[in-house]
Amino acid sequence: MSTRLNRLVDEKTHAIKNLEVIFNSQFHFFAENPHFLIAILSEGLIDESTTIQNTMMKIMKMKMRILREIIERGKNNNEIISFVETDALLHIVLSSFRMQMFKWKMAHFQFNNIEEGNKIMCTTLKLIASK
Repeated sequence: MSTRLNRLVDEKTHAIKNLEVIFNSQFHFFAENPHFLIAILSEGLIDESTTIQNTMMKIMKMKMRILREIIERGKNNNEIISFVETDALLHIVLSSFRMQMFKWKMAHFQFNNIEEGNKIMCTTLKLIASK
């Protein structure tokens, strides 16, 4: 997963576009592997195993590192608003993504989450983009 996401990061690409590409990749990944989403959103499963907790924490930290770097670059290049702290922007973006994934899971994967997910993430990213 780290390799797949790191390959998508392009420092020459506008930060918002880079984030769109990463989230699109995530939506495609979960569309092909919805069983991973079931595990990720299963708090009972996470609570039962330290190994699973540690693995999930590593994945979360890796994704946050990648997104944080893009957001910081975007702030430095005046592509992303700078008056909100990076950690807050990261929280907002990841919360939107997680909520979308939760809605898809609760709908038993019965709608096109690639289309709907990209739409909500584009809206979220517009909110953090510099004008």
